[in-house]
Amino acid sequence: APLSITRDSEVDSSFDPNACTEVCKTRLPGTPRGRLVVAVKGSRCGCADGMDSFVEGVPENCNTACKFFNNPICGGDDLFWGVFKQYDFQSLASN
Repeated sequence: APLSITRDSEVDSSFDPNACTEVCKTRLPGTPRGRLVVAVKGSRCGCADGMDSFVEGVPENCNTACKFFNNPICGGDDLFWGVFKQYDFQSLASN
């Protein structure tokens, strides 16, 4: 995705995906929960209404660890972003 989706950035550390989610909720108010896409690329937090800005890349290109986590799912070189999307789940039970 292009760097133009950036809505906020950290200084000297990777952005936490959970904090980026909160940023995106305020930067794109009114976006339905199922359409809000949160993207982290190192210190950058990006937001989008839907997946149109993104193309799936190979996992090896995602090599930047997330803040508070050791897993490298928060972006990588060039224009690689770690992409997160919230879904609403509904549990149904019956007797």
